[in-house]
Amino acid sequence: MIKIEETRYLAFNGTNSINGCVTAYRTYLEFVSTDSNTSHRVEYCQVVKFKIQKYFNTVAIEFICRNLANFLIFLSSDSAVERLIGVLEARTVVTNRFCFPAYVSPLTYNSYFDRTYGWNIYDKQQEFYRMCGMDESHLRVSIVNLKYEVCSTYPDIVFVPKNAKDATVIASAAFRSRGRFPALSYYYNVTNTCLIRCAQPLSGFTNKCAKDVSLLKHFWSMKEPHKKLHIFDARPKINAMANVVKGKGYEDLRVYNFCCFDFLDIPNIHVIRESFEKFLVSVRTKHLSVSSMFKSIMSTNWPKYICLIIEASFTICSKLHHEAVNCLIHCSDGWDRTSQLCALSSLILDPFYRTLHGFVILIEKDFVSFGHPFCLRNGLLSGNSKDTSPIFVQFLECVFQLQQKYPSEFQFNERFLLHLAHYFFSCQFGTFLVDCERERISMEVSENTDSIWNYIFSRTHDYLNLFYQPHSESFVHTNFKIHNYKIWRNLYCYKIPELYDCFTLDTYAFQVQEQVNRNLRCKSKKIPPSASHWTPVTHVHTCYSCSANLNAPFEPISHCYNCAKIFCKICLIDCNDMKCCNTCAKINSITESLQNIGIDDTT
Repeated sequence: MIKIEETRYLAFNGTNSINGCVTAYRTYLEFVSTDSNTSHRVEYCQVVKFKIQKYFNTVAIEFICRNLANFLIFLSSDSAVERLIGVLEARTVVTNRFCFPAYVSPLTYNSYFDRTYGWNIYDKQQEFYRMCGMDESHLRVSIVNLKYEVCSTYPDIVFVPKNAKDATVIASAAFRSRGRFPALSYYYNVTNTCLIRCAQPLSGFTNKCAKDVSLLKHFWSMKEPHKKLHIFDARPKINAMANVVKGKGYEDLRVYNFCCFDFLDIPNIHVIRESFEKFLVSVRTKHLSVSSMFKSIMSTNWPKYICLIIEASFTICSKLHHEAVNCLIHCSDGWDRTSQLCALSSLILDPFYRTLHGFVILIEKDFVSFGHPFCLRNGLLSGNSKDTSPIFVQFLECVFQLQQKYPSEFQFNERFLLHLAHYFFSCQFGTFLVDCERERISMEVSENTDSIWNYIFSRTHDYLNLFYQPHSESFVHTNFKIHNYKIWRNLYCYKIPELYDCFTLDTYAFQVQEQVNRNLRCKSKKIPPSASHWTPVTHVHTCYSCSANLNAPFEPISHCYNCAKIFCKICLIDCNDMKCCNTCAKINSITESLQNIGIDDTT
């Protein structure tokens, strides 16, 4: 442990620095304020890079973090800078996925489930039967990839047309990038259509594969002959054409004459990464006017790409719902843009995936089971940043945007999405540590780490949307345009007081409902009404009792029923079915005792 006194902490683009000291522990760095009872902690695995900055006569270390919470530490001497730099150089270089807190399970939470619950929450066959209902005559379970030999990044069991032989599947895999052959992602039982996923074909200029054509023909033959199989290539056409030179490319409609084809023009991971970096700088920069801020943010193209992905998902859903045709999605390797589009399309079509449990199943199905390079995109082990890209966070933001437009359609709230983004960055759970199912098994991730789903389902009440109204229909008839876009302030700006508002709509709804319930209990039990003037939640940043920081977007807060002050959840206790602070609970207890012996405390 190394402790450095007389330092100052400044959040990225913050207004005021905080005096305190920095302590370097084995797995994390912690800044503790000397002026107030607040602290700021960052795990070494969160630090992407750090660099020395000079401000007049002061030296600071700038931290660029995976969780987007960048900050500066000002140091009082050159020796302090050398000591801290030495620690950072030794501990921020990651060579082992299990060197993070996930391995030793430092998080303490009351899990109501067996430790294996989260790892086994997704049952492929059970979900297949749920999707198909009674109509499973055209599809079958295939164990061709049981040992992950056909495709190392696919699940062990997949669902393919009943008439397609395993030999056809194996030959098709040899003709697809990374062996990612066409397989069922989602079955839409309203129109009995299939959403299929795969990677780009290795067609080059003249290559053909009769077995690959045959496999897609089996999917096409599940519908009427006049309804062609619709192939959506997520890439811009120029990118797909460039891959032809590399021996890859896209389907030739002269060979796949039973198909029709569309490019969705979604950029690759490199363009998305650059856009995201510019967006973070723009959204955290102080602008002279609203118009200049708007122009700066729009120039990054991040809102444009979010809208592009959502609109593409609606286009796919329209084909499945209105035209009742089978659709196939692929990009280059079929596990970035393809995962986003398959998951979002399923979310729009199926209300089950808009429940808390269903959304967990959706992530397990389209990202975890079918493979997504979480480790590579997060840059955990790679010294080269060219393969990093915020693909999973971009998917979560797409869901957030849909949540904002359709607030009653989702059982889960924004805090749930924020938690997923936070733990994806922090690597504290094993769920997002590996890139595919095979790696999870070979590295014994379930034995060495905890699943995030155990943590999520041990505190379900924190993630429920009180505006939720269950529906049995999709909202495929609507669309999403650029004017619907909203900056996800609670994710990107929560360290900036001028922009951050951690109290979301569902938080206000929770407090309103809580007040209604209290009033009802008052009438039934003749309890005196609570304080009439409640402290606004937007004006308070620390717990009234322990001064704990309340600016983190992940933890709920509440009022005391009696005094109406704001407290953290640790400082509130249940008192006659109401939340009260310790002081008010003692007063209530004394008052109740006096009333029991016939003494009126108001006299």
